[in-house]
Amino acid sequence: IFAAENGGIGVVELDKAPLAIGNLSPNKGAAAGGNVVVIEGIGFEPGVEVSIDGNTIQAEVEDSTRLRFRMPAVGAQKHAVTLTNPDGESYRLDLAYDASPE
Repeated sequence: IFAAENGGIGVVELDKAPLAIGNLSPNKGAAAGGNVVVIEGIGFEPGVEVSIDGNTIQAEVEDSTRLRFRMPAVGAQKHAVTLTNPDGESYRLDLAYDASPE
């Protein structure tokens, strides 16, 4: 990572990429659930947990930038998606998935 400093530009090296969500595809669907959602981002580790409004669901990690899960039945509204790596690092994206009534 490059950072602006008083003396110019500094470089910060990280041990690993920070956990982040880039996008969900699809990012909307029926509240009844059932569709497969793909999350692309960075920092996904084996065993990362996906939570929809606090309810943990099983996900398949394809690699450190992509995972997929089957959307459960949820209320007809916009939902937050949270990822939590086994080391406790987490990232929350509010209003990430828009569930519509049937």
